Amino acid sequence: MAGQHARRQRQEQRSEFDRADYAALTACRAGWPASPSPFRRRRWPKTSPAKADRALLKPPVSPAGGFSPAESLGLPRVKTDEATLYYSHIQHHHPTGRLILVLLRGYFDDSKGEGEDAYLSLAGYIAPVATWNAFESKWQEALKRAGLPWLHLKEFASPTGIYANWYNGQREHEKIAFFQSLIKVIHECQLSPIGAIIRIKDVERFNQEFRLILDSYTLALYFCLLELSLIYPSEELELILDRVPSGHSKIALAKQYINSDQYYPAARTTMSRWNIAPLPKPQTFRNTPPIQAADFVAWETRKSATRRDEWFTTVKPHLPPDEWLMSLFMWLARTQGQVIWPEAGDRRSFLELKKDTPIEGQVWDYQALCGVHKARGATWG
Repeated sequence: MAGQHARRQRQEQRSEFDRADYAALTACRAGWPASPSPFRRRRWPKTSPAKADRALLKPPVSPAGGFSPAESLGLPRVKTDEATLYYSHIQHHHPTGRLILVLLRGYFDDSKGEGEDAYLSLAGYIAPVATWNAFESKWQEALKRAGLPWLHLKEFASPTGIYANWYNGQREHEKIAFFQSLIKVIHECQLSPIGAIIRIKDVERFNQEFRLILDSYTLALYFCLLELSLIYPSEELELILDRVPSGHSKIALAKQYINSDQYYPAARTTMSRWNIAPLPKPQTFRNTPPIQAADFVAWETRKSATRRDEWFTTVKPHLPPDEWLMSLFMWLARTQGQVIWPEAGDRRSFLELKKDTPIEGQVWDYQALCGVHKARGATWG
């Protein structure tokens, strides 16, 4: 009887989560995949429904559509699906039979463009500490087979330096095979990606209109931390960020944004258990493979958002939220010459990267920032 009751409860949970509505919601994520959960069911042992029940927690959405564009599209909120309910409390079965908490570690890097490419992406991967050890070995093997000391996408985009030989047109197939080998390592290690993209010009406009001095990098970090606090409300996280100017100050300011968030007050308690710090010296991206993987996903997510800059700039600002989704389809049909699902318009490398490891995040533009500002009670201090 108990088993039948549990199955009936799970069926009711699934019925509340309308897959068709979810697909419609995520269609407007501007390059981020439509996936009900960033986690694969096979990753960690499933806890009991009683322990995993998060029904009283707020779902990972905000009034501005921060983590699902539900309300920004004028659609009702959706409940977290069963997989997220189970995996939001990650545990590991010790050989003795006891359940112990797994320490998770995340590595993050940023990618920033200029001019028409004025987007800032902060993204990275989360995984158990033991997973990172295996990842580093596999990643270095892939680099060694390609004859490269490290991966850095900004350098790779230049036809000079250590990647100069890759710009021989006859080696295009080798370049594709190289990136496929790196993506294979990420997929095999089952890293969980997460990130946030900021439209820099929209932050400047937002600051001017509301007389604020919010920093794009700090905002991206704040959104990542908030997302993580909703996914891992009880876990111990260690987050390592590639070094940026005034890195410690930006981390402290992002924590201040979390502590003053009136919409998600529980996030401050969750984050108080975490250790967040820049990459320690003398380590650099050149000798830290997880940072190289973070650079890869940050670069690809920024480039993906840039491909839709025209829609963000000239179409979306002039429409009400309930017309954003259809306008995106129409814009893609005009620019691509055919009616396609928004995700199909991404770069091939980004499609491969997110195929088995869906990415959680969103492009934060002026409308989204205004919604967050209102939800926070118009305070950031």
